[in-house]
Amino acid sequence: MNVNEQLAVITALEKWCKETKEEIRRQADRNLALMYEQNDVKKMALKVNGEEVGELIVTYHKEGFDVTDREAFEDFALTYGLAIVKRSIRPEMVGAAIKVIEGAIEPDHVRDFVTEEVVVVGDWENYMVNVGGKVLFCDSGMEVPGVAFRPRRPKGTQVRKCEPETVLPILQAMPGGLNVLLLGGGE
Repeated sequence: MNVNEQLAVITALEKWCKETKEEIRRQADRNLALMYEQNDVKKMALKVNGEEVGELIVTYHKEGFDVTDREAFEDFALTYGLAIVKRSIRPEMVGAAIKVIEGAIEPDHVRDFVTEEVVVVGDWENYMVNVGGKVLFCDSGMEVPGVAFRPRRPKGTQVRKCEPETVLPILQAMPGGLNVLLLGGGE
């Protein structure tokens, strides 16, 4: 095969592999999710012709906290130093705001032109503690309003290993080798 033929074949294989992998991955993910739900199985060996070549592992959303009442939480965050009020000029009021700055409008009317937004610090969850399902502020014992604990839960799966230098020699040694994969057969 010349280099152009190799490019054509490899490109076709790459496209076929991508489509096929997505469907096979969905099936494998469903199988592991079912085993996780029924038996708390968190990982399984991936084998080719009986030889372990990798692992399929359950991944998780990390536990954390969900804001359930934004207003209550923002009030709390402002009170305890976890947020600031960010003020900005409404886009449609920029011209008028310039006049305010220039002294043409009463300063008392500034709030008519300015928007305010509470900006909570990015690491606010580090200041929360889950105690029996209650969200407490650090170790103060004070319950945080508007926030609920979110336990760790399965997110998906991850494939580890399955390196070509491990898998391909096993595949080549199998009866039918790569043809079994490409043309169907096996399971």
